[in-house]
Amino acid sequence: MIIGLTVFEISKEAEVRRIDGKYVRVSQLPLADRVSRFATTMWTDTQHMPSGHLGIRVSSAEIGVSWEKQWRETKKGELKPKVRDIAAELEAASPKIVALVEEANRQADIRRREWEAQQEKWRREAEERRRAQNLKESRGELFDIIEAWAAARKTEDFFADVEERVAGAPGNERDLLLSRIREARAMLGGVDALHRFKTWRSPDER
Repeated sequence: MIIGLTVFEISKEAEVRRIDGKYVRVSQLPLADRVSRFATTMWTDTQHMPSGHLGIRVSSAEIGVSWEKQWRETKKGELKPKVRDIAAELEAASPKIVALVEEANRQADIRRREWEAQQEKWRREAEERRRAQNLKESRGELFDIIEAWAAARKTEDFFADVEERVAGAPGNERDLLLSRIREARAMLGGVDALHRFKTWRSPDER
């Protein structure tokens, strides 16, 4: 069990005057300075000043454990003869502190499991959103391919009709028209449904 121990001097409020850059208790000033005709015009203040009395603070150093006990002197030297009693009191309090540490560890473990569960929930929700988005994008891309294929198919029907009509044209004119048809087909990308379908990505491929 880890215990933090602090020995400190107790401060108390006192009426002070600032003399040569330092605060001096009014009660410690010579009587002549306190009752002189200038005393009433001097600026006074209230500050925390050392009292000469000691204090002992003992607290648990374990994370999450709030336990503390203090002993303070009301007269100088009061704590010295109480050291053995303080040690005995701490020893008697140790089972309670151990129980607080165990409870803090248990609560920390509960918070850790809750955090891990929350992280897993967020991960699943993010995965579900990603899956839904992939499905949406995949369906949209597939419909775009189908629509492009349908438009290209109509275009191919147009070219087929033109080719049929070109077949009866004179030689030079027929060659020129067939060349233009090939160029137009190449520019539009053709109507190869398999080639277009190969570019599609399923939801799992995204």
